[in-house]
Amino acid sequence: MSFERKYVILGINELDNLDFSKVMEDSAETIRKNLAETQFFVKFTGTIPEQLEGKDTYNHTDIMSILNDPSGGWFEELN
Repeated sequence: MSFERKYVILGINELDNLDFSKVMEDSAETIRKNLAETQFFVKFTGTIPEQLEGKDTYNHTDIMSILNDPSGGWFEELN
């Protein structure tokens, strides 16, 4: 079994039904949302939680590329 962290981006409409016992976040208050608050991501290790099956899964390098892309909507560049 791999203990490497994996990441999944979900639509905000999936937040209310998320089983937080299966991911590393504790609650809706500890997730990171995109700037538009239309998406968020969660982390897990080991076997993918059933609720996340069929979703795109990212490793650390991949998720950092997504989050740090200025056009991706996860952060706002300051001038």
